[in-house]
Amino acid sequence: MQADACLADGIPVGTTPLAPPRVVLLTGATGFLGRQVLAQWLHTEATRSTTHPPTSRAAHVEQARQRLWDSARRAGLNERAWGQRVEVVCGDLTKPLLGLKASDYEQLCHRVEAVFHCAAEVNWVRSYHQLRQTNVLATLELIQFACAGTTKPFTFVSSLGVCFSHRGPSEVNEDTDMLPWVDGMPLGYAQSKCVAEALLRSVALRGLPVTVLRPGLLSGDTHTGAGNPGDIIAALIGGCVEKGRAPNVDWQFDSLPVDYVARAAVCLGWRTHAGLSVYHLRHRRPRHWRELVLWFNLFGYPVELQPQSDWLESCFGPQADHQSRLYGYRQFFGTVRRVRNPRNPRPPFEAYLAKAQQAVSCEKTNQVLNSLGLVEPPMDAGLLRRYVDNFVSTGILPQHAHNAAAEPASPCRKLMQQVAQRLGHAVEALWAQLPLDASSGLLTELASIRGAACIGIRRYQVVPTQPMQGALEVVVKAKVQDCVTQALVADVASLCDPELGRLMRLHPRGLGLDGAHLCEPAAYAIPTLRAYMPQMYGAAADEAAGVWSIAMENLGGVDLMDSAASLESWTQAHRESALRGLAAVHAATLGKVDKKDGWEWPVSELYPAQAIAMMDLWRALQRFCAPLFSQYAGPAMAPRHIQCVEKIPSWWSEMHTHPKALLHNDFNPRNLAFRKDGGQLRLCAFDWELARPGLPQQDVAELLCFVFPSQGGLADLVRYLDCHRVALAVGADLELPYPTWVRGFRFSLQRLLVQRLPLYALAHYFKPQPYLSTVLANWLHLHDMSALLEEEAIER
Repeated sequence: MQADACLADGIPVGTTPLAPPRVVLLTGATGFLGRQVLAQWLHTEATRSTTHPPTSRAAHVEQARQRLWDSARRAGLNERAWGQRVEVVCGDLTKPLLGLKASDYEQLCHRVEAVFHCAAEVNWVRSYHQLRQTNVLATLELIQFACAGTTKPFTFVSSLGVCFSHRGPSEVNEDTDMLPWVDGMPLGYAQSKCVAEALLRSVALRGLPVTVLRPGLLSGDTHTGAGNPGDIIAALIGGCVEKGRAPNVDWQFDSLPVDYVARAAVCLGWRTHAGLSVYHLRHRRPRHWRELVLWFNLFGYPVELQPQSDWLESCFGPQADHQSRLYGYRQFFGTVRRVRNPRNPRPPFEAYLAKAQQAVSCEKTNQVLNSLGLVEPPMDAGLLRRYVDNFVSTGILPQHAHNAAAEPASPCRKLMQQVAQRLGHAVEALWAQLPLDASSGLLTELASIRGAACIGIRRYQVVPTQPMQGALEVVVKAKVQDCVTQALVADVASLCDPELGRLMRLHPRGLGLDGAHLCEPAAYAIPTLRAYMPQMYGAAADEAAGVWSIAMENLGGVDLMDSAASLESWTQAHRESALRGLAAVHAATLGKVDKKDGWEWPVSELYPAQAIAMMDLWRALQRFCAPLFSQYAGPAMAPRHIQCVEKIPSWWSEMHTHPKALLHNDFNPRNLAFRKDGGQLRLCAFDWELARPGLPQQDVAELLCFVFPSQGGLADLVRYLDCHRVALAVGADLELPYPTWVRGFRFSLQRLLVQRLPLYALAHYFKPQPYLSTVLANWLHLHDMSALLEEEAIER
């Protein structure tokens, strides 16, 4: 490999034209990615024609052209629109002069103005020696072609696999030359790409403009869902569904739709530059493997998570089905001993798990993609549904039991009319759906699979049919009934622990989700809260369909929108503004929710007797959370959790005697933003579906678990507690004694640990929550400090 990576001295590089290329030599145009790249090039008006040299499998031009058209049709592409802009050249990349006559080669050298090299043998089990001819020596032939005649900028499709080596650096960015670690790469395919990159790196130093693209896994087309039935994604998903078992491994499934990668590749390859440019193409918001397994269960494919060793035995052991697609990848999963490199004793696929994935940086690439306006489509429920439908149509998966509509329904007529009326007229407006990445809401997405395709959060532009005023951007939230969500959470828990799932079904109110489909519209009906909420334009209930919807303002120009992944951005001004706004929200109902007359809310609080009756559930949640909580907050966390659970009969009963208000009950940076009014920050809280009566300190406790300063101490806690308490006392015109307030804060922390944080942990198991370690560490710190404050208050 090291010898192959040395570029001979006799390859000169001339002057490269700076004008965008009009004639492009594209290799691999019949491949899964190449045919999409061809379509993208042809959408570029400046490209006059694209040429394609197929391998020797095509005996003549007409046969080659037919192969190209057949490939395009399989991808859902319309070759008729290409006209005369595509010219097919018969050749062989592995032979001298690309397998062409000398005269044809020379003519091509002078006509072509850029090279785009997609052709490769993508094989995850063959050795470097087996792939050398196709993936390395063919690249060398194309380098010589690019430097002959008119110097041609060279774009090369490599693989993100070159970034994974058992002995590689702790961080691999776009500037990292991975050749020194090539022998530690577990795949011969990655090694072949790394050596080809080294050749291109050398020729770039001599002056040839080179663009290297390192894409990760390629998933199906965004619009059609059409994937590659012969790749590892199809084999793994099909094999897991067939067996009803999946490996319980920590793997970020960061695949990108093939059409998006093609679009990004063409845009990046089109950029004029000198020397070498390398780009890492991977999803910025990947899904966890366990989350995908969960989704397939909800689609009606029962798949159990198994320990890695058990799964390997079931899929590749003596009793395995040797005819399955997945069995062909047994070498990749390390079950064939002879293919293991003695210097790499671990199974090859272990090099691609989350720990190694986190070492790959895409920062420079993302900056360039942002400047080009390129953002990958979210890997949401709608896209997954299209992939599943395509897997079914191609026989990779059997017909699934779930038959939700393939595309989301438009907002219901009643809701559309209400929004139209806000525009100043009673007729319907035109609704156009706009992009919105709502993939952070795990439960909402899962409900859209279990319930109906219209469930979820979507953004629309609403335009009056008669222009009386401008267009309006709205966000429509459609929810299922609470019982559906409760059952869904229990099903999710059952994948981790069947007993935990059983207890959740037995005690659904313990989840805190009851009335979730009714609470948000009810919160908007309280006038004093509206100053701290987005505007709501309408609400509608379709009980027959089981869908409850609201249309609200699309928040723009706000500060710290959905900032749970960037908690370091919170300043003291943000914390205090949130607490003062929260005090105003609580003041509207403080002391009134206890009265039986005059107060109506869709759900009541959880009374002490009800909480005590759920002791088995609280204990099961504690056992489930113990390993994760100890990992993030240390060994003191599990005993503290047990103590809080076992003492519920005493502290929950006392907590019930404290004054209550209507809580947001999900008050954290995921659901908060700040408007800027005259230079001042003003709280704007959204997602009120969990709102219910309770201690006001509970919202404070949840917020501080997220945003308490990393070096904060007792003085900071006193400042923030008093910021909220004093403002609330003034707003509600009630006396709120400090000792009682601190004790209520301590109770609120305990309730948060018993009832809410375990649900965060459950979500984290399937979809890693980046804030969870901060929340747990802060909880322990705040609980310790609240005990000290309570002792001081008693002594005073």
